[in-house]
Amino acid sequence: MKPVVRLPESTYKKLESLAKPFVDKTPVDVIERLIDEYEARHRPSSSNGHLADNSENVRILNPEAPGNLTHAKVLHACIGDTDINRPNWIKLVNATHELAMQRGYSVESLARITLSHIREGEYTGDGFKYLPEANISVQGMQADKAWRDVLHLAKYLGVAIDVMFEWRNKEGAAHPGEKGRVSWAPA
Repeated sequence: MKPVVRLPESTYKKLESLAKPFVDKTPVDVIERLIDEYEARHRPSSSNGHLADNSENVRILNPEAPGNLTHAKVLHACIGDTDINRPNWIKLVNATHELAMQRGYSVESLARITLSHIREGEYTGDGFKYLPEANISVQGMQADKAWRDVLHLAKYLGVAIDVMFEWRNKEGAAHPGEKGRVSWAPA
């Protein structure tokens, strides 16, 4: 027999406020997603930035806390089943926003869920880039923030993301000349 859990109304309301429309259909879905996110943050694996046991000596990073991505050049990136052509951090941000718009999100609903600065229509001032396929403009950002924004939106959309990169041999790079990888996939 499965255990029955009774929640106080206040706890249920909090759980309800964390539900993602069209993703979480039941309270159990919300609880499982929260547990998965907790485990991803606290899993004692190679996700702490140590070299993973692989033939390419790639640092497998915790997607929730990858550390300093300054001067990290994207080598390969995939969102869902789609490889990003000639990828860079901003292309990843743009691709996740375009995907959200393809899935039917309005500009207003996307603005509520994204961490990026977006504007409806064409706007190219203040570092914004126009995405004609989505009819929105997205403001550029540094690699650390770009990854955070891409991960946040990928989670919201329930789409896997995988990025392989290399730190350039520059002052300020966390691991000059080394490769790194950040990945996340829905449970």
